Parts: sequence; structure tokens; C-alpha cells
Amino acid sequence: MIDLPGIGILLALFVVFLLVVQFGHRWLNTRPETTRALIHILGGIFMALLPSVLSRESIVVLGVLFAFLLLLTKHLNLVYSIHGVERVTYGEIFFPLGVAVTAYLFLPGDLAAFQFGVLVLGVSDAIASLVGRNFGSYKISFLKSTKTIEGSLGFLLTTMALLFMLNPATPFLWLFAIPLVLTILEFALIYGFDDLLLPILAGILFQLVP
Repeated sequence: MIDLPGIGILLALFVVFLLVVQFGHRWLNTRPETTRALIHILGGIFMALLPSVLSRESIVVLGVLFAFLLLLTKHLNLVYSIHGVERVTYGEIFFPLGVAVTAYLFLPGDLAAFQFGVLVLGVSDAIASLVGRNFGSYKISFLKSTKTIEGSLGFLLTTMALLFMLNPATPFLWLFAIPLVLTILEFALIYGFDDLLLPILAGILFQLVP
């Protein structure tokens, strides 16, 4: 069942949030990369909590609408605080689409798998960006992707912490192997495709934990 009033309220709040982010960016003079990372973290936490108020179908519709709204603002060159990064990326659009697909695959049957997927997408990916931008000294290039060792390590450790938080009984081998696989994926993908594929693969791997 699709909760149209709930979707409408959340869309309105999202528009207000975008305005606040844009004005906050101008006032604080933050870099778009930093703003995007903070929005990633807040967005991941917000999406992880959505199943408590919305059905699977509503989350899927909301994710698609969010993606369309962000695509529109990108096309119109609005909300520079999000879209104004130096690299070519569509991650801000793939983010809500990744959440929508993850919700469709894992809800309502496996809430923890869904939450792990969107938290890896929102929190781990953002920590990797923040650490890499501010503390990264050692860079590695693969195809067209260039990342820092420090950023990838931040992603790995954050993902390990999230996996342990959602499933404390995870065997140690899995606790290391799953984050490592996701770290490699995050490292290799370019143009923001990791925002689409990370939560899906994370949810699948979470379900494989014995």
C-alpha cells in the first residue's frame, strides 16, 4: 500500500532540507564535497529509519521521486552545494534509486539487511570521502578510479562497525570479508555507480552471514 500523504510530507521536507543545505553552504562557505558527505550520512540514517513509518512500496516510490527531483535540480544547475563537485558523478541521483531497489529486494522480510545496505551507502561511503579528502596521502588508481588508502580504510572500518552493530553474532571471518568486498566495489566503481550497487550487494552479503 502506497502512503501518498506520507510521501507528500517527506517530499516537502526534502525540498525544505535542500534549501537549508544550500543557504547553509553559502553561509558557512563549505566545499560541495563536504556538504555531500554530510548529506550522505544524514540520508543514510534517515532511510534506515523509514520502514518504521512507510511501507516498502512507499519507500520505493519516494526513492524514485527523490531521484527525479535531484536529476531536475542537477539539470537546472540548482543546489550547487550538492551538485557542484569537480568530478563527474551521478551519485546523488543513484543514491535514492539504490535505496529504492534495496527496499524492494529486502523489505519487509529482512529489515536488518535493508538497514545495513542503506547505512553502508550513507555512512561508510561518506566517511571514506571525508577521510580521503582531509587525510588521504597515498593514492591508488584503478582504470578511471583514483582513491586514497586512508579513505578506503575508513570505509572498511566503518562497514565492519555497522555489520557488528546490526549482527553482533557475525563470525570474525565474515566480519572482515564482507566489508572488504564492499570496499573493493566502492573503490572500483566510478561516476557514482557505487551509490546504486553498494546497498544492494551489502544487503545480499548480509543475508549470507551464517
